[in-house]
Parts: sequence; structure tokens; C-alpha cells
Amino acid sequence: MHVSTARLAAFLCVGFAASSLALAAPASANSGTTTLATHNGQVGVNQVLTATYVSSDAGVYCDDEGGVVSFDFKVQNGPNLGTVSGTCTPVSDGSETPVATWTGTMNWTPTKPGAQLLTTQATQQLLGGAPVVGQATKSVLIAPAVAPKPTTPSKVRNLKVTGVSTNTVSLNWDAPSDTGASAIAGYVVKWAGPTSGQVSVQANTTNANIGTLTANSSYTFSVLATNLQGWGDPVSVTQNTASTPPPSPTPPPIQQQTLVGPAWEG
Repeated sequence: MHVSTARLAAFLCVGFAASSLALAAPASANSGTTTLATHNGQVGVNQVLTATYVSSDAGVYCDDEGGVVSFDFKVQNGPNLGTVSGTCTPVSDGSETPVATWTGTMNWTPTKPGAQLLTTQATQQLLGGAPVVGQATKSVLIAPAVAPKPTTPSKVRNLKVTGVSTNTVSLNWDAPSDTGASAIAGYVVKWAGPTSGQVSVQANTTNANIGTLTANSSYTFSVLATNLQGWGDPVSVTQNTASTPPPSPTPPPIQQQTLVGPAWEG
């Protein structure tokens, strides 16, 4: 059948217009399924919200979608968390034809405890506008923030031996750089060797003389700081006591001499 050039041109124009109108047709709220995945959490602890929109048309590929699907995230009676553009992935629904599935994620750090209702709204940008194509909600329970554990002091600094004798070792140190959750309450000095023990030192004192030690012996001395929360970690140093000096030699006894000669007569 012969068709004139004018009629063929008119037919192509009408067909193209019809195709354009089909692509521009806005999506509807029933054009897919929207879900929101999250979990219970804790104040101050970040979690990831995951929104998913699955097209109800199994014959639609990601490349065939008329526009990008975006997700708005919001906390009910709270802030808008923001909007992200979804990523489209063809997912099999059990048939030979994959389903276009859009996914978007948003970080959320809860700021108050209790029940929280999260919502996500999926919109698709088309030539006719950006209609809502789905919405989902998720209720979560947010626990209060965990109170920080009270801290003990850091280690004392620059522990050194400043004096040694046969039965005494003198120690000196600097206060910790961090007192912890409260002021330094004092110090504890421990020693271990042939004998062992410990003494307490006042907070404004950073030295100690440890006596009653055994001569010519190795001792390990440990010093730690304390506060109201407890004991800090110790710092140690090892030192030998001095040897006992040998006893002085005993001088020989003085012998009495007897003179032989005439007796003195007065």
C-alpha cells in the first residue's frame, strides 16, 4: 500500500507525541512499595536508616525509569534529616524479569531517649513534577546515653631513684598529667624483693624514703596516684640496695713487756 510522504510524516509525529506523553505521565502513590529499615538505638550513637522503593511494574528496568527516586527522611516532632537520591538496582522477584528497586540511606544520631517515629517519603522526578510514589514509617526505641565511666588518674611521671644506702632507697616523681574525674587524693608506693610492703604518701608530696630494706638486694618500686574514683596505673623502677661494708680489722692486742734488771729500791 502506498502512503504519501505527508501522511507518513503526520503519523510519525503523532506516534512520537504519544510516546512522549507516556513518559511524562506522573507516577502514582500506588506505583510501588516503600519500606524503611532501622533499629532501636541509643542517644549519641549513630545508625543508618535505609529506605527502599520497589516498582510495582516488573517490566520496568532501571534504565527505563522516567526519573530518579529521592527519599526524604524525618523524625516525627523532630528535625528533617534531609533528602538523598536513591540508587537503582534491578532485583529479581522470582521471575525472569528484574524489578527496578531504589535504595537510599541516611545517617541519624538520636539526641533524646524514648519512642521515636521515623518517616521516609519517596518521590520520583518526572516531566510532570515530582509526585510522591510511596511513604513508610518505623517506630524505634532510643535508650538514654550511657554515663561516662569515672576516670582514675593517669600514671605518675619521671619516677627515679635519688638515693641508695644499704637499707634505704629514696624515690622522686612528678604528678600525673591528668588527675582524672577528681583531684589527686594521694600516692601509694609499693616495693617487692626479699621484703615487701607499701606506704601512702600525701597528695602534695612527690617523694618517699623506703627503709628497712635488705642490703645488697634487688627491689622493684611501684608508684601510683589515687583519686576519689580509684587507683591509677603504676609506674615501676628497679634498684639494688648498697652492700654492707666489711667490718674494720681488729687491731692486735697490746702485749705487756717485763723489764729485766735490778729492782728499784727507794
